[in-house]
Parts: sequence; structure tokens; C-alpha cells
Amino acid sequence: MKRIIMIGLVVLGLLFSVSNVCHAVPALQDTYSIEQPDGNTFKVKMKGDEWNNWIETADGYTIEKDSNGFWKYVARYAGKKALLDKLYADRIPPRGLKKHIRPSGYYLNPRAANESSAETLQTAPYGPFTGNVLFILAEFSDRAGTYSEASFASFISDNISDYFYEASYGNATLAPANETFGAANNGVVGWVNLGYNHPNTGSNTDIRNQQITINAINAADPYVNFADYDTNHDNYVDSDELAVVVIVAGYERSYSSAYSPSVWGHKWSCNNPPVVDGVKVCDYHSDKGGYVQFGEIHQSSAADGHQATMGIMVHELGHLIFGLPDLYDTDYSSSGIGVFGIMSGGSWGKSTSDVYYGDTPVLPCAWTKYNLGWVEAYEGSGTETMTAAGSASADSLNTVYRASTGLANEYFLIENRQPVGYDRGMEATLGSGFGGIAIWHVDENMAANTNDSHRKVDIEEADGTLMGTSSGSATDLWYSGNATTFSALSNPNSNLYSGSPSNVSILDISASGSTMTALFETSTIELLALTITPPADTTVAPGEVLGPIGITLTNNTSSVFQFYAYFYAITPSSATVSLGKIPASIAADGTINVNRSLRIPAGVSDGTYTYGIRVTDRSEVDVTEDFFDFTVATP
Repeated sequence: MKRIIMIGLVVLGLLFSVSNVCHAVPALQDTYSIEQPDGNTFKVKMKGDEWNNWIETADGYTIEKDSNGFWKYVARYAGKKALLDKLYADRIPPRGLKKHIRPSGYYLNPRAANESSAETLQTAPYGPFTGNVLFILAEFSDRAGTYSEASFASFISDNISDYFYEASYGNATLAPANETFGAANNGVVGWVNLGYNHPNTGSNTDIRNQQITINAINAADPYVNFADYDTNHDNYVDSDELAVVVIVAGYERSYSSAYSPSVWGHKWSCNNPPVVDGVKVCDYHSDKGGYVQFGEIHQSSAADGHQATMGIMVHELGHLIFGLPDLYDTDYSSSGIGVFGIMSGGSWGKSTSDVYYGDTPVLPCAWTKYNLGWVEAYEGSGTETMTAAGSASADSLNTVYRASTGLANEYFLIENRQPVGYDRGMEATLGSGFGGIAIWHVDENMAANTNDSHRKVDIEEADGTLMGTSSGSATDLWYSGNATTFSALSNPNSNLYSGSPSNVSILDISASGSTMTALFETSTIELLALTITPPADTTVAPGEVLGPIGITLTNNTSSVFQFYAYFYAITPSSATVSLGKIPASIAADGTINVNRSLRIPAGVSDGTYTYGIRVTDRSEVDVTEDFFDFTVATP
């Protein structure tokens, strides 16, 4: 037992000593059947990613296998250990059992600690870029590869190359690496046998996955001159010089848990990178480097086994080459940006004419393209026309516009998303007739999308309903007949995350189409309207009461507004006297009517005074103000 514990500690130590963060594709959000040892079958769905994952029934109850191989309901977790109910998962769940119970071992994810702070993203190419991709096909003593070298070569030269070229509007060109294995220079080496049994890491990505990569690179060395790709001559092959992808014989766990042996697709780096041809490969060097790894087969039933689809490939290359962060929610409290981008659920895109999920990966969202210099995102002014992101006529100038807020790192991006090109991958989720303007709220100060109320990149759902754990809906997009006005008064609104107005308005959004128009305005909108009605007689003697003073406050927004009301008076000598501060709130679209009075202290000098109220938000930012003059006169 002591020896086993020590090995576990060594594994964890090596795991966390790697300098970069492991990124992965999220689990496919589709149901499939699994079978109990007694032959009963039921529907399940995978949840999570390579660090923290679990399986739920189609109704949302978490399940795990017991020691006899039967799937049972999870009553709760103690860390990552499941405490099982006695009932089998193919039967009616026990009364009172909670849905969506998740492992509480999220602390084991080294990414979690970084995403709550300002994680440094991998240094990435910006603007025009040309790179090379190498596939190494790795098989084992007990598991041979299934699909041919030529079939994987076509993914590089056709699918992957085309995706990035189209997604970047011609800025990114990826080509097969030079190698001498089989059909020379098609970018594929393998199958190469690693000489041991498949480690079947499944849902537990660890140093065994790194070792697969190290062994695969060493096996590929006779066929590749890795030194040729060290173009900056620093003795490291970085991922923007050569993207190394290891395709593992067997199954891809993120697609289904039904078949093994498997690995979970991910991007990572090697703690002890191999040195081949005098250069280090797959080291996380100078904030860039590493490898991609995934299983060669996607299968969830006896009838649907197929070669891994393109979505997982381009998602992981987005991490490896372009340093992109995951835009799904890695604490799983929501789906992040859902299906609306390749770095989230869009990696499993499927059009109505596709057979498998991942056949048509969705285009990157506006922020991804802007962040990589693939679009200009000019400042919107007046009426702007936006071409659909996946249209044949789309380019870096006509697809994305920016609406600035006055804060350099917080802004909005606006784009047109239609079922054309790679965006047809949203059809399985949104339906074939979707289309409209996507409005993105970006805060570069955030590291990730784990905070549901303050994300790095967030889609403003036009229907006013948060996406939650779904993958999105067609009414999340803005178009005539759904929602046409995005402003401080709309739901959702254009306020900053602080609650202060951004002064951004996107108005008169047109009908959905391959080109759409919207009016960009920057204007101050009165969130709260304050009116003070003076008393009929505004002359008062010292020691008497001025009143009644009518106060009307109207909330012009569709959300509850919390505020401070500051009461003050200004003397004839221009001195300001505080009369008190009251914290309060006003209902959405609500109105407050109150009467107040002001007793004038005895001995106050005669003259003209001002009575006023200043209203701020809870961040002390001024929202509205009103006042009137009154006269103090001694009889």
C-alpha cells in the first residue's frame, strides 16, 4: 500500500510540475446507450473535460460503475470518490436524489487555479501565418491502428487546411510537414508501434499520455528531421514552427465512455521533452509549444464507429498553434458560449447533412478572430452592414464591428452568424433556419469563462434568457422579429460589468440574412429619471418646515436598480451641507413617489438656498440629479 501511495504522489508531482496548462475538448453533448452486465440498456450523456468528467443519465442523474461492473446512481461524492446508491441506473431513480451531482475534485485540475487569476495565454501568431502539421499515428502491442495513413493525410491537406484558411479569411495557412514515412511529405508518420500495451487513460489524463507522445516522437524520428523546423535556431521546436499531433489507436473518450481503450483529446506539453535531431520537441518553451493527442475512433454504439472527426482536431490545434483559451465553462456551471464558437461546444458542430458530430466544426467567435488579427473589427459608426461570417464573400473587413465603451479592455463585438460555410455546424443545435446578429461582451481583464456573471467572452442572449447549461438557441441571436435594440434599457442591457452605463447602443437590427444592418450609437441614456416637485410656497422662515417636497424616481431599465440617494443643501455662500445618504433599490421599470420635508434650523441666515438630491449606483457613479431653490426670510 505504501508503494502505491508513493507512486501516486510521484504521478501528481510530475503532473503539476509541467509549466503549462492542459487544455482539452469538452465532452460531446449527445446521448448514447450503455449496457449493464445483465443486458439492460439505457441512455447516458458525458459531461466535463479531461480533468473533471462524469456521466449522467438522459434525465440528468449522475452514475458510476460499482465493483461488479453495474452502473448505479451516485448519491454524492467525497472528493472524487463516488458514493453509490443501491439502485441500478437503468431503473427509476430513488426519491429525492439530486440531478447533476458533480465530482468535487475540481481542485485536481491545475487549470482551475490559473483561471481564477490572470493566466498568461500562450504566445500566439498574430495576423498572416504559415505553419506545418505533423500527425504521428501511435499503436500498441495489444491495439493496432484502424484507419489508413492516407485517410489521416487528407485531414491535414484538405479539412484542417481549409478550415483555418476559411476561418481566418485567408490569414492562416497550414500545410503537411515533410517526412519520409510511406507516402512522403503528406504530413503523416505511422502507424508506429510503441511496443507496450495501451495504457487506457480514458478520463484520467496524466503522465502516461505524455509518455505516449514522447515515445511516438522517438519512433517518428527516423522519418522526420525535426531540426529543420527550428526556424529561429533556439534548439526548441515550438508549436508555431511545427504542430505535433499524436493520434492514438483506440477510442476517443470525450466522444463516449462506451468503448475502450481510450484517451481524452487534449493539448499539453512534456515535462521531459524528447531531444531528437539536436532539438527539444513538445516542451512548453517561451510560452509556446506542446503537443495534441486524441483517440482515432469515435464510437458510442455498435453501429456508429467512425474515424475521429475534424472538430476535435481544429479545437486542439486552436490551443496548440494559436494559444486560444477554452471558451466553454471549465467549472461546468454553464456551457460558456455554447455552440457559437470552435473553442467551446462548436467543436462538435454538425450540419443537417452530416452523419457525425464534429464533421462541421463551427467558426471561431468574433473575439477569437479579433484576438488573432484575422478581422479588423473597425469601430461601428452609424448604420453598418455585416456579411455572414461563413459566407463566400466574407472577409476580414466586412464581418465584425467593435463598439467601444471608454474602457480599453471592456468592449462589444458584433457579427452576423448564418447557416453558411462552417457555421452550418450550428444547425444540429439551433435548427436549419437560424440566423442573426451575435453580440459579444468582452472583458480582457478576465482569464476565462468560469464566472457566469462576469466572463472573458460572453454572448448577449437576445431573448433575455441565459443559456445556462444548454448549447444555445436560435433566439440568442438578434434580428427583426426577435430583438432589435441593445442598449442600457434592453434585456440584456449594454451596461459594463460594474453596472455603470457603457453608452453603447446597437439599434434597428435588420431582418436575418446573408447581410445584415444595425445602427451603432454612442449616447447617454438616463437609467433613472428623478423629478423633484417643490412645495407651492418656497419661502420659509428660520425654525419652520419647508414642504411637502415631492420626489419621483423612475427606473427606465428592465432590471432591479440598487442606488444611493444623497440629500444636500447649498447655502448662499456656495457651501454644500449634507442632509443624509439613503441606500435603496427600485424595481425593474418601477416608479417611487415619496414626499419629504425640510426643517429650517433657527438662526439660519436669510438668503437663497438650493435643495437637491444626487442619485448614484452602488459603485458611487452618478446616475441622475435634480434640485430647486428656496428662500429663507425672517418675518
